[in-house]
Amino acid sequence: MTAATSGLRVVLLSDAMGEIVPAADATLRTAGHRLVGVLTSPGPRMRRGVSNYLDVAAAARPGIDVLVSNHPSRWAAMLAPLRPDVVLSTGFLWIIPDDLIALPRLGAINTHGGLLPRGRGPNPVGWAFRRDEGVIGWTVHRLTPQLDAGPILAQAAIPYGDDDEFADLFRPWTELIPGVWLQALERLSQGDPGEPQAEADAYYAGAYEPEWRFVDW
Repeated sequence: MTAATSGLRVVLLSDAMGEIVPAADATLRTAGHRLVGVLTSPGPRMRRGVSNYLDVAAAARPGIDVLVSNHPSRWAAMLAPLRPDVVLSTGFLWIIPDDLIALPRLGAINTHGGLLPRGRGPNPVGWAFRRDEGVIGWTVHRLTPQLDAGPILAQAAIPYGDDDEFADLFRPWTELIPGVWLQALERLSQGDPGEPQAEADAYYAGAYEPEWRFVDW
């Protein structure tokens, strides 16, 4: 760890699962960084049933500020007193507003559960299986106003075969996350802009249409 990468102040945005908070906290602390705040939310009305924001809020240890808010227009002002060097989004249901993207000193980044530019959107693993891509993984990229389109700072992948079940892949897949977080933070601290995504390879990984979502017995 270099002097340039030590002691980063990080704010986590998440409403996916409580386990994300201690995982991020532990990963950051091992590298000399500090999780100073967590922003969580019940989520947009159309996705309200997906959020586990109460678990996220409860998982933060004493000393970490927790903000629960459904008002994106207020988030930058609310988080500004924490003086974040980095905003890290992982499993967050909102599109993040421009003023929050611009707030942190080094940048705002997102943890995407696919190998961008393939699989932009909420269902990258499902579409990787559907397209028989043979790998699943994670990407950490700079946040931009365009969904999942920012420059890439870190990626990691695992292969899968026809006999693999996602339940068996879930643990090795999630174990990749700390490594991509730390790689991305290292590059951010060095002022690295990241690699632009190849738009020709991009596709949108949305929810499956009904004929793929349900089995007609």
